[in-house]
Amino acid sequence: MLTRTIDADSGRVVITDLAGASQETLINNLLSKGPATTTYVVTPVPMYKALPSRVSSCFDPQTRIFPHLDLDHVRENIEAGLYDGLALGVYTVERSCVITATRDA
Repeated sequence: MLTRTIDADSGRVVITDLAGASQETLINNLLSKGPATTTYVVTPVPMYKALPSRVSSCFDPQTRIFPHLDLDHVRENIEAGLYDGLALGVYTVERSCVITATRDA
């Protein structure tokens, strides 16, 4: 996992690269971060679709980037089909929702 902090004109931006990480790592990373006004997650669509529904309901789709070849999750990509399997999704995430969803699990 690679984390970088960038101070931009608009405020503090933290970028965490979780390439190839499991969904458990993604969720734990969302739970471990401090307060943020907006959290964006960019992930292959099959990874998003594999999240537990109580967690994925906290994700608000913003856009989709097609094509994207994810060689870390080939089986999941094939199962998702051509369009979803070869796409990245960009989502805003309500972290308080993720905290509640994982607490109630």
